[in-house]
Amino acid sequence: MTFQHNKINPYITGYGCSTAAGPTLEETLAGLRAFRGCFERDEKGRRIARRPGGTLSGYLDEAFKDLRSRERLDWTQEPYGVLFASTKGWIEDFIWKQDPGEGLRTDPFTEPFESWLTSQGLQPYRMLTVSNACASGLSALLLARRWLQTLPIKNVLILGADLARCFVVEGFDRLGALSQKEVRPFSVQRDGLGLGEGAAAILLSSEPHSDLILEAVDCDLQGDSPTRPTHAVNGLVSLYERMMSGGSAKPDWVIAHATATQLNDAVESQTFQKLFGEEGPRITASKRILGHTLGASSLIDATLACEVLRQGQGFPIADQPWMEGCLPGHLAFGTIGVQARLNRVLVSSLGFGNIHALGMFQRLELG
Repeated sequence: MTFQHNKINPYITGYGCSTAAGPTLEETLAGLRAFRGCFERDEKGRRIARRPGGTLSGYLDEAFKDLRSRERLDWTQEPYGVLFASTKGWIEDFIWKQDPGEGLRTDPFTEPFESWLTSQGLQPYRMLTVSNACASGLSALLLARRWLQTLPIKNVLILGADLARCFVVEGFDRLGALSQKEVRPFSVQRDGLGLGEGAAAILLSSEPHSDLILEAVDCDLQGDSPTRPTHAVNGLVSLYERMMSGGSAKPDWVIAHATATQLNDAVESQTFQKLFGEEGPRITASKRILGHTLGASSLIDATLACEVLRQGQGFPIADQPWMEGCLPGHLAFGTIGVQARLNRVLVSSLGFGNIHALGMFQRLELG
């Protein structure tokens, strides 16, 4: 077995996640494939996908443990970087648990995350938080790739996590973005998103120790709306074309952002039609089961992409009355398109502030 070193496309040497469906990627995929609902009602009747007693540090603990079961890095000997992708970080603690005697704290990311790193015995060469709304995870992967090209390190650990508690839930509720029924991505009956909680971890390396690579990743900003994703299809199409300019082939599968809001799903559906036409890849989504995990969402989808490539088996999206203009032949519902030979999976992410990102994950043919 031989690997070709690639300075541009880093190798994915470990990955894991923890979600409402369970504390491991294996349990998360099982939940997606079985359409096992993870939502519970809060005190106001709003549906949230989470596990009882979950904490941000707890989800991170589980995701990192899951990653460690798949990697072999000597964390005590080799220098590495760490990136934390999150929309809100530990903001609930900062809002409700402030000690007046300590003065006003304004950074719900750095100090708590450094404490978490210490609890895991991690001492990175460099650490940074990436908070680009829902596109935080893919944005962090883009920065990690640049770190591997410019810093004296061979490995970067990317972690992403977010909670759906009072501050976040109330904000989305006031925007009228929450579903009152069931989350239905790409459906004519969709009426909003369902929030979720979770964490994910990916280890990128410049060393050829894996058959998985981050073949391409890019993000862009278009527009200036603070409370909605991009509504311009051409912007997402241009981002894909720019990302693919290095010669990557089309994906076999797409894990869409698919929040089940009116705007997001319309933009993604039109984008995929414009990019792929009638003969496009199968499209699926995770948020119907896992909920929208904000800054962790695209990193969770990235770990799903890695395992789908390894197994050659995807996960379906529920069969339902599809939205106007959606191409049902593309959607992986029921058992259609679930078992297949897969070489590339595309992950898309659209975030508030008109930030959008795409990542292409590839399994190499080894010889």
